[in-house]
Amino acid sequence: MDNPPDRLIPATPEHARILAAALSDDHRRELTATGGMSPRVALEVSLASSVEAYTYVDPDGEPLFMMGVEAASPLTGAALVWMLATGAAGGHPRGILRAARWGLERAFAVTGAASVEQYIPVWYRTGLQFVHRLSFYILPDQASGRDGARLCRAIRYARKETP
Repeated sequence: MDNPPDRLIPATPEHARILAAALSDDHRRELTATGGMSPRVALEVSLASSVEAYTYVDPDGEPLFMMGVEAASPLTGAALVWMLATGAAGGHPRGILRAARWGLERAFAVTGAASVEQYIPVWYRTGLQFVHRLSFYILPDQASGRDGARLCRAIRYARKETP
């Protein structure tokens, strides 16, 4: 696996605190819809539950995007990934996309997962488009968020290595 992209560093609780305070409006709404937690609590819990997590920072070192992966389920072989960003992240689309792609490959490597998945509210078109660009399949799901919004299951399978 290649080295991480420039400005992608291991996530820390301080990054989570800073990111939570500047989280984009859509991600705030998504956290309320799916987990019912405040941004700070959601990031603290996600970071603590992750096998690994990363922060993409701007040129001044301010966190713009965080992602992490939880352990693969022994029953399903799937690992849960999470990705959250600040409102300023839109000014850095290439860097964030590159960081997310690297982070997903790393997620497979550190968990041994057969797939990674996440749940995204159906109303969150930008989030659904982002994971589609990351080669996730987007499936309607029977699940609903805490606010009653329908959720989509986004799943990406590990790439098979060819000899």
